[in-house]
Amino acid sequence: IIGVLVALPSGVATALSTLSKNSSGLVGVAISLSLLPPAVNAGLCWSYAMLLNTDAVDRNNMDNTDYAQTGVVSFSLTIINIICIWLAGTFTFWMKEVAPIKKTDAFWSRDVIIAREQQDKNLGTDGKTVQKINEGLQ
Repeated sequence: IIGVLVALPSGVATALSTLSKNSSGLVGVAISLSLLPPAVNAGLCWSYAMLLNTDAVDRNNMDNTDYAQTGVVSFSLTIINIICIWLAGTFTFWMKEVAPIKKTDAFWSRDVIIAREQQDKNLGTDGKTVQKINEGLQ
């Protein structure tokens, strides 16, 4: 669960960084924070499991960990984090209306057009109504 809580904000940060044309080191840090630890742990666990199976190293008497299974769990977390990053990024693009609309019957394309028409009707297209609202707030 903690991995998912790190991966979701990483996906949002990556999408927002892409949208703002600010591909900074934050994206690299966000992605590496959610993907590298479980991926590296999976590789280390599988390597150690192979060394134990080939008798290249001796197992400590107090160690009864199944390293192959631990590697599978870590790799699964890596895959889950990749999916979460993709979902969070896709959701962010959808919220920002960046996703390409290939079909005219896409579920949000109609709603966005209706909302924009309603906004133009309520506020006007010349911006004078928005100016009056802003002046009234000051």
